[in-house]
Amino acid sequence: MEKNSFIKLRLSVLMFLQFFCSGIIGPIMSLYLMKYLNFSGDGAGIILSMAGITAILSSIMGVLVSGKLMTVNRLLGICHLLAAAFIIMLTFQKHFGSVLFLYLMYTLCFGCTNGCVSAIVFQNQKDAGKNYGGIQMWGSIGWISAGWLFSFFWLRNLDGAEAMSRLVDSLKISGGISLLLFVYTFFLPQKKLESYTRKSLLPREAIAVFEKPRNLFLAAVIFITFCSFQYYLFSISPFLLQSRYDEAAIMPLSGVAQISEAISLGILGYFITRKGYKKVLCFGLACNVLRYAALLASTALPFVSGALVCHGLASAFFFTAACIYLDSQCRDSSVRASVQQIVSILAYGFGVSFGNLFAGRASTLFGTEAAGFVNYTAFWGIPLAVSLVILILFLFFFKAHPQKQGTGAVGFDI
Repeated sequence: MEKNSFIKLRLSVLMFLQFFCSGIIGPIMSLYLMKYLNFSGDGAGIILSMAGITAILSSIMGVLVSGKLMTVNRLLGICHLLAAAFIIMLTFQKHFGSVLFLYLMYTLCFGCTNGCVSAIVFQNQKDAGKNYGGIQMWGSIGWISAGWLFSFFWLRNLDGAEAMSRLVDSLKISGGISLLLFVYTFFLPQKKLESYTRKSLLPREAIAVFEKPRNLFLAAVIFITFCSFQYYLFSISPFLLQSRYDEAAIMPLSGVAQISEAISLGILGYFITRKGYKKVLCFGLACNVLRYAALLASTALPFVSGALVCHGLASAFFFTAACIYLDSQCRDSSVRASVQQIVSILAYGFGVSFGNLFAGRASTLFGTEAAGFVNYTAFWGIPLAVSLVILILFLFFFKAHPQKQGTGAVGFDI
């Protein structure tokens, strides 16, 4: 028990650092590109879409390499070391071409790390449905801590150009955390390579998981829903700024979503066990719809806060629950890393790429004659309509078999 508790502690620290690293730049990256570097909405969308394109390549690399040519731990460490170098170099660039290239290289390295972290956690937890949410919760706490600490200590009492000029420091801090993660991977529990995993680089067993119609349907919903997640992440900071919220308040306010997610992850295992996967996933998709309905309704703090809470609920009860479900479809632990990398390709790859491109295009398309202003009534209407259609399709076409007593596993058929 003590040994398992110590492993869980190390995995929780890993989650905290991983999401601190991305949480300190995620909420303000589009703001940094458009307000500090003065790139257009389309330009910012093209740059941020690199995260999706390179996540596809890096996740494919993770599928082929992790557990076959090197351990997942070593792959995670190498990717963080390279990511740190590229993000720090990016902070010295102001021209579109150089920023685009360095961000592309950074995301190529960082894109592989999300699947690696999930795989490491799943490899070291026997009951993922019960324990994964509690560990993932520390990722949300890391994201919250990054935004609140940076805003409180570095952006406090600043506004306008002075606040914008300090946004670049968040990228430098993220690079420092990546260096720390490189060192930390040497202290994580590690699974040795087994001889049979070296026979083929093709992840046939992982691909077989997605050949089942129920899993393939879920994968398609993951992609579309993550597009809407990224559409929101791209736009929430400019939306809050246009809605007259202070620059220093944007990251802490965005942290409301992570507080909601952290609490949700802490109770996710209970709901999966008691209610089953389908009800949990449907609830997550419903929260995704409510998020956009709230943003469309008003810019007042209660509506904005409600939207942020719904984002956290959607992330935990849909995306994390979907990852746990797909992990439960793996017949042996050697397939888990590859399955999680495939999920990363769909979400952090195609989802991030298309979500950023759509959001950047919509920012330009719905921009008004007054420079820097966007018609957010039309802007939020698009993902609201798409999310509502996805929820309806999921309710009708994703059917669950009766759940066996005493288990948290549920089978799905279409």
